[in-house]
Amino acid sequence: MAETIVMNSAAAAVNWFIKKNRTDRVDLTHLKIQKLLFFAQGWHLVHRGASLFEENIQAWKHGPVVEAVYHALQRLGKHEVITEPIPGRAFTNGVYATETSPELSFQSDQSENFTESFWEDYSKIEPWVLVSATHAEGSPWRRVVSSPGYDHYANSLIPRELMRSYFASLLLSDG
Repeated sequence: MAETIVMNSAAAAVNWFIKKNRTDRVDLTHLKIQKLLFFAQGWHLVHRGASLFEENIQAWKHGPVVEAVYHALQRLGKHEVITEPIPGRAFTNGVYATETSPELSFQSDQSENFTESFWEDYSKIEPWVLVSATHAEGSPWRRVVSSPGYDHYANSLIPRELMRSYFASLLLSDG
């Protein structure tokens, strides 16, 4: 019998941020959540050699977006503070399996430990600083939207390997 592999979803990451924010109290908005997901995925690819969550990040006109999270939060303005968990689905064997409760949790201690450290480093950074960083020259989002034939209506994929190599280069440039 094949092993069942349950992966983290972006909703699980978002709900972890929301739960953590109940004690840390930063302005956790839709805009900031999308940027945190981008940076968390990039750094997890470098430090853990794997994705933090299964969903792809797309290069939308105004920045990187996890579409499932966008749809879960679209009823809120981009600056409205989010305090309630979002619903999501768990992945099993590479596909969405079943609907899960809003209190999704990470599937490994390794992801939980990574996220604690990531939260400490990134949670207090202002959203517009994060936006500037996602839009920096050479960033994965910038490279995708600057590529020939890019159509901002197509919501192009930001390849994970592009994210991994970019974040690895940031690590190397920091010494």
